[in-house]
Amino acid sequence: MAYSRTIWLVLLLYVSLASAYVDLGYGKKCRVEFGIKYETVYDTEFKKECGTRYEQKCHTEYNTVYETKYRQKCHTNYVQACNTVHVTQYDRQCETKYENQCHTRYETQYTTKHETKCTVEHRETCEPHGYGYQRKCHIHPEKLCKEVAVQVPHTVPRQDCDNAPVQHCKQVPVTVPHQQCKNEPVQNCYDEPYEVPRRVANELCQEVPYVHCRKIPVQVPKEVPKKVGHEVCEEKGHGYSHHHGGYSYGRK
Repeated sequence: MAYSRTIWLVLLLYVSLASAYVDLGYGKKCRVEFGIKYETVYDTEFKKECGTRYEQKCHTEYNTVYETKYRQKCHTNYVQACNTVHVTQYDRQCETKYENQCHTRYETQYTTKHETKCTVEHRETCEPHGYGYQRKCHIHPEKLCKEVAVQVPHTVPRQDCDNAPVQHCKQVPVTVPHQQCKNEPVQNCYDEPYEVPRRVANELCQEVPYVHCRKIPVQVPKEVPKKVGHEVCEEKGHGYSHHHGGYSYGRK
């Protein structure tokens, strides 16, 4: 209890509990009357009061976004480039003429030649030797020669001639156009798009309800009984009543 205060009621309720008469002299008789007096006391109580409030709560989310960038990409192609050049060539040109052509051939002819050919023969000659029929023989070579006809070959040249065609050729220079080609590299480049991922922070906020309570002081009145005394005096023989101030016997 924080504090209290007493409010005297306009109407006091007296309940006579006891009467004590006291003779004070001077022709007065007094008594004390007791009663119950109610006073209003205010207590401070705290009342819990709750309400809904909103609080902003945020959190960060990361999203992946893709950014398009470009890079140069090149590739090499080969293109045939040609130009015309003049080249001197030699053509073979021929013509046929008839000429008397002779050629030599050789014949084999035979002539008779006499040659002396000799041979050696062995002859046995015997002569008597001693007495009787004994003979002594000797073998001795004997050369015999005679004339023999021999055919001797020999080569004789013969010349044959006839009118034969003869081809006469010669190299004639001729200018001929010639296309000369070669592969030349040609570089083709272009911008190629590609995606680059990038993380982007995104802060998301929302109002989140929550219960907020607080204690509110409230003055609560209540009636507290209190015992009080009151002096009542009477004049002797007159019946006059005189009231004095009350005495408080209660406690707050």
